[in-house]
Amino acid sequence: MIALLLIAGLLVGMMLPVQTSVNNHLGKFTRSPLLASFISFSVGALFLLIINIIINPAKLTFSQVSGHYPPYIWFLGGLCGIIFLTGNILLLPRLGAAMTVVTTVTGQMVMSILIDWFGFFHAPIHGISLGRMIGVILMLFGILLMNYLPRAKRKIQTTGSSKWWLIAGFGSGLLPPIQTAVNSQLRTAVDSFFLASLISFVVGVIILALVVAIFVRRFTFSKRKDTGEELPLWAFIGGFLGVAYVTANIVLMPYLGVALTIMILLCGQMVMALLIDHFGMFSIPKQQIDNKRIIGILFIIVGIILVHSF
Repeated sequence: MIALLLIAGLLVGMMLPVQTSVNNHLGKFTRSPLLASFISFSVGALFLLIINIIINPAKLTFSQVSGHYPPYIWFLGGLCGIIFLTGNILLLPRLGAAMTVVTTVTGQMVMSILIDWFGFFHAPIHGISLGRMIGVILMLFGILLMNYLPRAKRKIQTTGSSKWWLIAGFGSGLLPPIQTAVNSQLRTAVDSFFLASLISFVVGVIILALVVAIFVRRFTFSKRKDTGEELPLWAFIGGFLGVAYVTANIVLMPYLGVALTIMILLCGQMVMALLIDHFGMFSIPKQQIDNKRIIGILFIIVGIILVHSF
């Protein structure tokens, strides 16, 4: 059972870099990453609404909600997702891709351990052992190894003000584990994985709609200036991939704990990111897989095994 969940988590984690690449391609036609994210979230919300209408229409009335749940479960998951998404958009041009990944992943692992250890947001408690800590450290080292570049090769050089962006990256990374734990609690309240995902997506759509209305103030598509390419239909699949990712988080967390859920999903992300770079998928420039990145993946896998074993 656990092995199947880990495999499912790995496969779903592989969808996130694909979603990022697809949304990035969509952004070339909207000329705004925020507008592209809004469209992606809207597609995902519409898809989830259809699923809920087909599978469990009675639950859309919320009449089955029983017990007393804190008000934050209805909005905090979606809010964390949007802040993390927007944070990455702001961090990427200031820190570069490598440092953005390293700082946010570090934040994710720290918060995952705290939630597992103390049972925040009514998450199942998973004790912290030496083996689990070593596993987390090995994973962080593997991710650092995969993303490290010598200072001379960095396209974006760090400056004195970069330390504040590094702190912001760490803080942004604290949010996805909170989102996972809160959405899992929401799933218990509404007794449905898909309804919990829908609520999270709807909150995201509402927040992004406000942000787009304030800062973008348009809703248009245009041909790419550099190639004249028309908008392809596959540029809208990011929303479907996001649905799979958010729902998988809700499904996996009660069985694996927050730390192991985040780790297996991150492993899938790293593997797919390597494949996208190596084969130049989604118009991404090719970047051959080298020994350093392979060793980094091996460290990540060993870290996951240790966290699962202890």
